[in-house]
Amino acid sequence: MGNPAVAGIDHPDNVRFRQKHIAKFIGVGKTIAGGYMKIARRSGYAAANQALLSANKRLKRGDLNLSWDDDQITPWCETKAKQCSKYVYQYDERLAERRIRALLAVYDIDFPDQSIDLFGIESAFQRCQDERWWRRQVRRIQSREVDELARAWRLVHEKGQVYCSDDTLERRREQKTRNRKLLKQMQATNDIGQEYTLDELSDMGVSNPDNKRAELMVRMRGFEELAQATGKVGEFYTITCPSKYHAVYKKSGIPNAKWNGSTVREAHSYLVHLWGLIRADLHRNGITVFGFRVVEPHHDGCPHWHLLLFVEPEQRFTCRRIVKSYSEREDKAEIKKDGDRFKAIGIDPAKGTAAGYIAKYVSKNIDGYRLADDGLGKCAKSSAERIEAWAACHGIRQFQQIGGASVTVWRELRRLRDRECEGVMEKCRKAADAADWCAFNMLMGSGRYQALQVIRANQIDKETGELMRRTNRLANHYGEPVTGRIIGLIGHGCSVITRFWEWSIKHISKVLPDCRGVPKPGFNLYEPGFGISSA
Repeated sequence: MGNPAVAGIDHPDNVRFRQKHIAKFIGVGKTIAGGYMKIARRSGYAAANQALLSANKRLKRGDLNLSWDDDQITPWCETKAKQCSKYVYQYDERLAERRIRALLAVYDIDFPDQSIDLFGIESAFQRCQDERWWRRQVRRIQSREVDELARAWRLVHEKGQVYCSDDTLERRREQKTRNRKLLKQMQATNDIGQEYTLDELSDMGVSNPDNKRAELMVRMRGFEELAQATGKVGEFYTITCPSKYHAVYKKSGIPNAKWNGSTVREAHSYLVHLWGLIRADLHRNGITVFGFRVVEPHHDGCPHWHLLLFVEPEQRFTCRRIVKSYSEREDKAEIKKDGDRFKAIGIDPAKGTAAGYIAKYVSKNIDGYRLADDGLGKCAKSSAERIEAWAACHGIRQFQQIGGASVTVWRELRRLRDRECEGVMEKCRKAADAADWCAFNMLMGSGRYQALQVIRANQIDKETGELMRRTNRLANHYGEPVTGRIIGLIGHGCSVITRFWEWSIKHISKVLPDCRGVPKPGFNLYEPGFGISSA
């Protein structure tokens, strides 16, 4: 005899009910339908119908449906931008601001208060009247809300849609395709007639997964060499969120009764706050660390951190104790054994390099390079795509350097290649050109008093070539002053220009023939003067 709780799933009335409501979710119908059937099988059709009604409310913001596709979002954003323009032109400044704030509140969009604080109300008005600004806000809310709905319905887990929802993955693919198409339609031309499409330039930089992975590994290896040169030892920590941040149990795939409904960003904010407390305590104890942080999702999308840190040998266990105490402070009663919330591994050079400990996490979170699986028995390459989509959706910075010298200065020096400089700058240039991150850090130092600093376009007097007091003459699309693009480096009484040419960008209607601006052998992003302006 069948279960009476699920017997009504295929009843004609119930079929019509769910078809009617699922049809409202234009862009995420598969996710909604899959979640509905999962809840129905587990808890019965009544619970599934209730969840469907709740999802309908969750994805509606006034007249905005977060399940829309881009073809529907674009005209909606145009309408709202025009509505804000009417407020600005019809009312005085104070009333216009109130009206716009009320309009944004309907859709859970924050008013650009930061623009007011920095540049005045006019700047905020400019943003609210721009349909592109509206599209960015809607797409951000849309992607996060849909993914969180999938997590709430327990679709995202090891035995289902691992790391992120299938809808989030598909949206990220569409976004990349859309961006790639736009870059192919934009052409950059410099003073000497070299021409490249922006997608070609994109492939030369760290947005290219191969370049990104290579640079990260160079810097990680360099930190290890720096630690060896200065007598420091390596520590590898993994910090996990308390149980209440996890929606689903890993082994069984069943819902976690302790889950408090927290989002991915709320869980990440918990870890960020935790690290802030840890760093403050380390500082009070006179412990200085450097290294890297890697953020990746658990199977259910909840983030956790991996930290590769280098510390003085006599401070190793104090450092470990501090990190452990803060990591296990919240909901301590639920911790059954060591490693549940905090796991520490002391790097033993006899067993392997520090860079080797973290290399697999770098590869796993970029493109799955040289990995057979992701640790859950799934294809590393496909998992890396899902992890990247997860990070992009929720605005998670996957890799962050802790301590050490400026990466921006490092990249600018690599543009100079074989061009000789003077003094410390020449030594730094040679270290950067040789990909010697260790030597570069020793020469540069760390903190605010590093040996070299960047020079921006608005800091140079074009007529005399003299360095001026920093000004903000340039403005962005919203009339807000910007610092200007980087054009060189300065330090220890000498300066050098790293970007010689002015570049203009224009839209092209078709793909250029193969004969245009062919790069010379060995050409890459670090070619001298390869800076782009939007002149």
